[in-house]
Amino acid sequence: MASSCSFLVPSSPVFPSHATLPHSSKRWRLPVFCENVRVRGSMKWRKCSHDFYSSPAMLLPFTRVHNRGQWRDSSSRRKQLLCTRCYLDEAGGMSSSLEAKKNQAGAKKSSSSSSTTASAGAGEKAMPVQEAEASTSGTLYPPSVSHKKGYLEVSSLHTIYYEVFGNPKGRPVVFLHGGPGAGCSERHARFFDPQHYRIVLFDQRGCGKSSPRGSLEKNTTWDLVADIEKLRLQLGVTRWMVMGGSWGVTLALAYAQSHPKSVAALILRGVCLLRPQEIDWFYKQGANALFPFGWEELLSVLESSERNNILSSYYRRLTSSDTSIQQQAAQAWLRWEMGLSFFSTSPFVVSWDGQQYLTIPSPQVAPGVTQESSNQTRNGKSRGRLTGSSPSPSQTETQTAPSSSSSSGTSSTAQPSINQSQSNKINMSSQLAQARLECHYFVNGGFLEDNQLLLGIPRMQSIPGIIVQGRYDFVCPLVNAFDLHRAWPEAQLRIVPNAGHSMYEQGIMDELLRATETFKQLEY
Repeated sequence: MASSCSFLVPSSPVFPSHATLPHSSKRWRLPVFCENVRVRGSMKWRKCSHDFYSSPAMLLPFTRVHNRGQWRDSSSRRKQLLCTRCYLDEAGGMSSSLEAKKNQAGAKKSSSSSSTTASAGAGEKAMPVQEAEASTSGTLYPPSVSHKKGYLEVSSLHTIYYEVFGNPKGRPVVFLHGGPGAGCSERHARFFDPQHYRIVLFDQRGCGKSSPRGSLEKNTTWDLVADIEKLRLQLGVTRWMVMGGSWGVTLALAYAQSHPKSVAALILRGVCLLRPQEIDWFYKQGANALFPFGWEELLSVLESSERNNILSSYYRRLTSSDTSIQQQAAQAWLRWEMGLSFFSTSPFVVSWDGQQYLTIPSPQVAPGVTQESSNQTRNGKSRGRLTGSSPSPSQTETQTAPSSSSSSGTSSTAQPSINQSQSNKINMSSQLAQARLECHYFVNGGFLEDNQLLLGIPRMQSIPGIIVQGRYDFVCPLVNAFDLHRAWPEAQLRIVPNAGHSMYEQGIMDELLRATETFKQLEY
């Protein structure tokens, strides 16, 4: 049999495990066949004009989408994958016959298909959303001003801050920020059409404008789940769409499994399930092999005797009574995290100057690099980092004050008054608050049982969902999204090549915008 045209890739959840193997295939690798190879109406294979194997490291310029039991290319809308050269030929108009067939198929599909999506409530069967029906410009919506803001007292200790953007009579959606402790930013509202959606942002316990900042007391996953439900009732929302990224995925899944009737749809980005192996990947063995310079900097804050247990050692420092020790630990903690958050926008190269490693700007500096980060690098302040990091848009230095009232579930637009017993937390920086909260949750395993979120999928299986995952997400590896989709096959999985963890990388941003456009068709 003639060898088929394919590019071989390491066995990976990115590619379909059910692909047909030709006789010439080797073990450990799964082929994805060029559409030009297969003879229509036959199971025979023949050579196409491009008889070659592409490098496994070659990245294809489109998103892999799993929908209705099939893997598809969301750019060409094909059920089978073109080999790299065929794809480039067709994209450049060099294969007129294929292009004509593509246009005919697209016209036929548009004339025969409707742009409706089933609304799924508790007990109903969810239908995978047809992503081909949605289109987006790939840019965020313009900035807008919130039309409602306030403080909601959720316990005798904690008060959370919230803002509402968009159409007051639109479809409600709530955004769950990452961290834990990263806080929300007005920029998060720009992923949603303000004419269609009523967009709710809020800072979770202990961060942003919520108070008391950095408090670890009465701060667990299930406290936050209860807060989301209290906020929904406070705003008079019957059901809402939930969007979360990273830690926000953990919280969104926990909320959906606890209150499935309150959730109309889920959009999840950068899947974090907070399983022990995920925490070990980031703070024990895994990510350190890819980022040894950043890992060395993370360890440099600790004494040799503290390095056997990174999490416990950092927890002791972040909760120390010495503010200088706290701040030093917080800066190192977040520097490690942010250094791994970007893939396609890394602006630095590592250079050995004869005495030490330095990170210097690449000749082609990626967009989004601030002048401050470039200056710090030139001054040698950020040595040994493989990727440049800039502050998260949500890391603001807003001063907040806690509430003195003890009643739960009350709302106010006025800033809570200061309680003297909590005054030591008022001036805590947002960096320190985020690092403390993250370490608090990680040390406690997210307050979850082993595989709790995967085992709880049947309780929310009917909810429509879209999962967006960067292929090169070093914070929350792709296997997390794969495991979630395997437990929740009704959801749609979109894997973005040339993208990492951040929601502001172009490929991730495009898919999130596409998802919010897709769910405009959802009635709830």
